[in-house]
Amino acid sequence: MNKNLALLLLLAIISLIVLFISPLTFGSIRSLINYFSLFFITYVTYLALKRNNGIPYKLFSILVYIWFFVGTIQLLVYPSFMSFLIPRGDSSSTLESGRGITCLAPEPTFYGIICLFLGMIAWLNFRNQPHIKRLYGIITIQLFLYSRSSLAIFVLLASFCIYTFFSLIKDRDKRWKAIGVIIFIFLSIYIIVKSFSDEIATVRIGKLISILIEHPESFIILDASANERFMHIFFPLYGFFHNWGLPHGYENFATFMDECFKMPQFQHLFTDYVRSAHITRIMSGWGSIFYELGIAALILLYVVYNLFSKLSLGNKKHLFYALFCLILLNAVPFSNAIIPFFIGNLFYLNDIDQYSDKTIIKKENEE
Repeated sequence: MNKNLALLLLLAIISLIVLFISPLTFGSIRSLINYFSLFFITYVTYLALKRNNGIPYKLFSILVYIWFFVGTIQLLVYPSFMSFLIPRGDSSSTLESGRGITCLAPEPTFYGIICLFLGMIAWLNFRNQPHIKRLYGIITIQLFLYSRSSLAIFVLLASFCIYTFFSLIKDRDKRWKAIGVIIFIFLSIYIIVKSFSDEIATVRIGKLISILIEHPESFIILDASANERFMHIFFPLYGFFHNWGLPHGYENFATFMDECFKMPQFQHLFTDYVRSAHITRIMSGWGSIFYELGIAALILLYVVYNLFSKLSLGNKKHLFYALFCLILLNAVPFSNAIIPFFIGNLFYLNDIDQYSDKTIIKKENEE
């Protein structure tokens, strides 16, 4: 077991210790399994990929085509197609509200997040495979036209901005080119929204972009869904700093939020929908781990950054690291198998990179 895997095991042990300062409830056990999954599924994934020489390209392609096929049927023929597999996954209601389809996910947002992970896995593992551009295109169509997930698209745009920022620091020759690209993208979005405001208003992401352009200072309170997502990100992190990085434990976030609802400095941050909601758990990956485990959450940040930094990706490592971290700001639990699977894949890719580097050095020495 290498150092990074040992650190994930340490994180699992810390989460078990935190259980002793928490009430023993179903929610506490669920949170504990969240953090144990980070180690066990990651480790099993790493071993499986190592034994089988990575993810089979044909299998991955089939999975992408399955998602695409189900999504196409739901969008064009029958919105409830295959929805019996997912209790909350019915595209009929989401299409009526201007959102995208759910496909094989509980809601369009999760569908968009799956598309982001499929895109990252495709590029990291198969970028040199034949016909990979076709898979890129199919994943892109599902992200923008099928899921229409405003959250996933915003996360992708934010990641590109972070990537461009690091590119400016690393390569000064491309600085003005990168700035020009960013200005062009945002100017194009602004012109499109202003020119087709009536048509865009029928789509949820169009509504959100319009609100963001017209009232950027009030964005988080003019939309109930955006306000709820903001609350699950901001207040757990506020609780982390308020408690000086010490763990709060499990199953007490509802009590903490009741206190925050009474604080006068936060009154302007809540919509009526959020005030009336019964909050029982934190709907944010990073929010939950920082609030519940405290400063131990930095272990996961360090491990993932360490894995990305050792890959031969150049500046693109900042893009993928930012994308992964921004996804985990949202309601994606660590027990969702695609999270530890992706981390386990990073462990495997690190092994391949190190082996390649050693082979190159050995050949150079022989010559």
